[in-house]
Amino acid sequence: MTHAAHSPWIVETSDATFEKDVIERSKEKPVVLDFWATWCQPCLMLKPLLEQLADEYQGQFVLVKAEQQATPKTLAEFHVEAYPTVFGLVDGQPVDYFMGLLRPQQLRQWIDRLIEAAEVAKAGKLENTDPAAAEAEYREALEGSPKDDRLLVGLARVLLKQDKREECKEIIDRLEERGYLEPEAEKIKAALDLAAKEGANVGELRKAVEANPHDYAARVSLAEALAAQGEYEQSLELCLGAVEEDRAGAGETARKLMVEIFQVLPGDSPLRSKYQRKLSAALY
Repeated sequence: MTHAAHSPWIVETSDATFEKDVIERSKEKPVVLDFWATWCQPCLMLKPLLEQLADEYQGQFVLVKAEQQATPKTLAEFHVEAYPTVFGLVDGQPVDYFMGLLRPQQLRQWIDRLIEAAEVAKAGKLENTDPAAAEAEYREALEGSPKDDRLLVGLARVLLKQDKREECKEIIDRLEERGYLEPEAEKIKAALDLAAKEGANVGELRKAVEANPHDYAARVSLAEALAAQGEYEQSLELCLGAVEEDRAGAGETARKLMVEIFQVLPGDSPLRSKYQRKLSAALY
């Protein structure tokens, strides 16, 4: 009797049941999809290794076996050209794959990465609707993988959403000790820097700028206060003026503030594109 005959974590699929067996199931937990053929000797060597791990991990992932003759349509959709080919799916999408045999330790590491990717995806889906629940998911995942940078960045992101800035900053500072930050971590750092500028009296700063339009330091201070409140367009316009008119003075501080705002804005933001072009023209 094979493992597949009795294990709840091992499933045989076909073209007819693939959607339910793999796509829908991967929205609940990670799926290891094994494309194999009866005549393939490496497939027969890999099979017991995968089945043993499926039983050992006790539901942390589901192993789905896709035999060549039972899944011709699916094989074409996944562009499988060699056996065995194994995909890892999370939330309905392939996130990793390998072909051929892996040593047991390599296979275990590959599955661990897949499980971590599923944990990140699960927490990520909660970030906008329930940041506190997302924080709990990230913390639980970090207990098993305390040095996983993706999880640390995700935790920092949800801490910032909840205005837990000190703890968020501690994580970003720790990540920065590596000598670099991922783009998402850079974005978080920029948001922290902008938030740290809040507290200034915007009304008083406006009066100061109106009283002396050529006080570029006051302009930048007003721009910082506006950025801290999320008034990015007004802040960018003030900064641009300082860059154009006082490049060697307050203009450099203004330029850096604009860059921080660009990092916080979404990549497809029209506001970001507009002022990146204007800044480039002002500088060059």
